[in-house]
Amino acid sequence: MDRRTLIDVSISGVIASLAVVMTLAKLVFPYPLLPYLKFELAEIPVVLAALSLSGRASLYTAVTTGLCCYSSANGPL
Repeated sequence: MDRRTLIDVSISGVIASLAVVMTLAKLVFPYPLLPYLKFELAEIPVVLAALSLSGRASLYTAVTTGLCCYSSANGPL
């Protein structure tokens, strides 16, 4: 494993853990104009990873967040 891949995996792991903590803390705000729509703050780290890291690292972040949040008993579903 080369150095860049190792850095991408470690940074995406940290960002994914931040997103999981934000999801489990249920940081959700209603949209003011349409109150039935919810704005979930846990998606912000995933979007930041997609914008700042490589495509592979942002994929790692999204998959890790999805697997951790949606497979747990306390997940958003």
